[in-house]
Amino acid sequence: MSLPHRLPCVVGTFLGHYRIIELLGKGGMGDVYLAEDTKLHRRVALKTLSPQLAKDRDRVERFEREARAAAALNHPNIVTIHSVEMEGDVAFLTLELVEGQTLEDTLPASGLPIERILTIAIPLTDAVGAAHQRGIVHRDLKPANVMITNDGRVKVLDFGLAKLRDDPQFTEQTVGPTRALTGEGRILGTVAYMSPEQAEGKLVDQRSDVFSLGVILYEMATGERPFRGDTAMSTLTSIIRDTPRPVSDLKQALPADFARIVRRCLAKDPEDRYQTAKDLRNDLRGLREDLGSGERGSVASSPAVSVGRPPSIPSVTQVSKPTGRRWMIAAVVGIAILAVGFAAWRLSSSRQAPAMVRPDPFTSITLTRLTTTGTAGLAAVSQDGRYVAHVVTDDRGSSVWLRQVSTSSNVQIVPPEDGRMAGIAFSPNGDYVNYVLYPRGENYASLRQVPVLGGGVRKLVDDIDTAPTFSPDSKRLAFFRGLPNQATLLMVANADGGDLRQLAVRNLPRGFQLNLQTLAWSPDGKVIAAAGYDNSKLAGEIVIVDAASGEEHVLPSGQWRAITALAWAPNGRGLLMTAQEAGGESIGQVWSVPYPSGPVRKITNDLSTYSGMSVSADGRSLVTVRAEQRASVWLVPVEGAEPPRVLPGAGADDGVQGIGFAADGKIVYTSTSSGNSDIWIMNADGSNRVQLTTSKSDDLLPAVTPDGRFIIFVSERDGKRALWRMDTSGSSQTRLSDEAVNRSNFGPGVTADSRWVFFTNDKGINLKVDVDGHSLGPIFSADSAGVQNQKATALHDVLPLPDAAAVTGHYTDPTARAERLAIVPIADPSAARLMPTVRNNGLVSGDGRSLVYWDNPRGVGNIWRQAIAGGPAVQLTHFDGSVIFRHALAPDQKHLAVVRGATISDVILIADRPAESSQP
Repeated sequence: MSLPHRLPCVVGTFLGHYRIIELLGKGGMGDVYLAEDTKLHRRVALKTLSPQLAKDRDRVERFEREARAAAALNHPNIVTIHSVEMEGDVAFLTLELVEGQTLEDTLPASGLPIERILTIAIPLTDAVGAAHQRGIVHRDLKPANVMITNDGRVKVLDFGLAKLRDDPQFTEQTVGPTRALTGEGRILGTVAYMSPEQAEGKLVDQRSDVFSLGVILYEMATGERPFRGDTAMSTLTSIIRDTPRPVSDLKQALPADFARIVRRCLAKDPEDRYQTAKDLRNDLRGLREDLGSGERGSVASSPAVSVGRPPSIPSVTQVSKPTGRRWMIAAVVGIAILAVGFAAWRLSSSRQAPAMVRPDPFTSITLTRLTTTGTAGLAAVSQDGRYVAHVVTDDRGSSVWLRQVSTSSNVQIVPPEDGRMAGIAFSPNGDYVNYVLYPRGENYASLRQVPVLGGGVRKLVDDIDTAPTFSPDSKRLAFFRGLPNQATLLMVANADGGDLRQLAVRNLPRGFQLNLQTLAWSPDGKVIAAAGYDNSKLAGEIVIVDAASGEEHVLPSGQWRAITALAWAPNGRGLLMTAQEAGGESIGQVWSVPYPSGPVRKITNDLSTYSGMSVSADGRSLVTVRAEQRASVWLVPVEGAEPPRVLPGAGADDGVQGIGFAADGKIVYTSTSSGNSDIWIMNADGSNRVQLTTSKSDDLLPAVTPDGRFIIFVSERDGKRALWRMDTSGSSQTRLSDEAVNRSNFGPGVTADSRWVFFTNDKGINLKVDVDGHSLGPIFSADSAGVQNQKATALHDVLPLPDAAAVTGHYTDPTARAERLAIVPIADPSAARLMPTVRNNGLVSGDGRSLVYWDNPRGVGNIWRQAIAGGPAVQLTHFDGSVIFRHALAPDQKHLAVVRGATISDVILIADRPAESSQP
């Protein structure tokens, strides 16, 4: 039985091939029904366009256009639109069926606790921000359009459809001031969340949604709406004119930062609000991190750091969008004022006696976020503790900014450069900022220097892999230089880059850690502390190197999984570092390590990951970077019109440390949702997720044998990074070899006959082992010498081609100054064929004819395919945001699993809070 046109759906009847089961609700746009899709045998929600709107063909076409735009959104917190359909004169949508309650139905009269607010608000704002990035403004955000599923997830309804409500005729009929209150309760609910510009009938943009989010936050916190009235018109008048009471007045237990966030959302002028929902999300996420770590101070207020302050300097960034000549004047005046203040303070501070340093600094601390954009990193604090230089990375490139701690003033001193910055440090005299830059596509970096208040940039040293550290007399500098898959060198030079020489070397499996600020010259100038590692026992270690002779010894300091940054306390009695404790969770914390011996002490203790370290000369403050990685798995067709779609996620970093396909099309991936990296498996649509490994060490980099029998993976259990094997069910976990696997972020390769596993060990030798672990030997007859020629050196991370007659491997191309791929015949390695345009993450297609790889220029990742025979590369995806962390090819070569996301990072100032007796 089919439906009469323009009549309400009846339970038991059909709308096309959808069987109506029950009415779920009624709304201004139309009615929502629970239905069964009789073709796909699944339950869906049907949303019909109301007969009033369906009479107008223009509105129906607009409905379809807006719905298709919304259907393009793929986000775990947005209800998915499956299709836009017409049956006779009935226009309707088919949507993902979400079981749960609306936020409106779950809000208690007294509001929610702050922890619960943030649990809901962060995914809500993330979803709205994702829609804004696609040019879609919701226009009707309210608690009734936010679902809380039965398993606690947040889902936002009606994206892109509320634009229809902006139609003047529709608005007149639904928001008239003369309607009886009993008939407009639902409409009042919509009116109460409008922005002032929306209430006045002006054009709206994404900042209107930010205002609506502010109203929702206010109601979640207090149980009350900030704007109320007896009629729709009086409510609109309140929105336009009234200033609501601060949420902290209604609930004094709310953090001051939360009150500030809500106040900014509810600003009448859109220019005074958060300009994007992503910015709002970042502040909410930062607040959650602050609450978890014990931080309490408002980000907008002056930092709670007990240090002297230089003259107040106005913020250049607070000038309202100056253009042309006005921009130049504003920048010059701002820099000039900053220069005068900086010079005056330097002169006065140089006359002061050195501050007393407690023997146990940072016993009691305050934390202050210096940035809130989520794009900042690589921070360094000046010797006087007044200025912080940091790197900002966005779609324009990487730039260097100088921030005055006491006034929150920011000045850009290096404009965006097309490349990746990998280290930053002040010169000891405070006159210069030094930074390390890798030009895009290259793995050779140079050390560059810029005056602290901006000016010409000069290059000091080429081929450098970490931030420099300076001798206490400012005459010398030291840094690390890596030789890929061979050794790491500790180099020293004059402060201007001259008289360069090698001081120390570590050959695999030992090495120096090439990561941010991983070496520090001692205050007495006699030794250099360096972060090292020993792959043979999977350990990070503090290496003390004699600054004159290069002789080294390992400092007894506990057991570390990895050390990512080091700095000396000014009195030379200890070191400060960011490190991951052996056997702990996969996060780095800030630690204090006495020198030459003594018990270590943890300074931070939260769920964030800290990296980078820079300490002021008085030892009272340090800066570090706090980061959070967020990623999701996407299923992407290699060809055809089917759009990419995100799979519902279980963890914030699914697939970042490895992803692959099983023979039956299921996806094997990593996740740290259990606290450390484990291997999971799920259906290709993201359903039926099962955890396969449960060891307390990291399990990562899975590869499935083509016959579907085994998953080969890397495990760090037993204190060694080794190859393991398990059934696809997770059973029979067995170590394949005692050989330690190299530290690279690339996994093993399995031959097409499922017999051999190829890998590179911790000494850089390419090996193969059979899947039973019985036979182990080199891939090449003369491995180290045979694969080296004039162009390709130190081949590593090898993957077999389908015919197993050749492998792909990474090599260092001295012409391109970057890691690239080579096709190397096993029988004749000297006949290596170089692929200079392919990034080093390329995977071999099933037919062995092409390489599929990804690239992330300017922070936007896409997938490309390059034929091995030559010719131009073909772009397979056209994403317009996020970076790519990993990808995998399905066995049928028709789909890719792509791990996409971002790393959210901000600069944190940690200040020592001395005992009252030590205060002046």
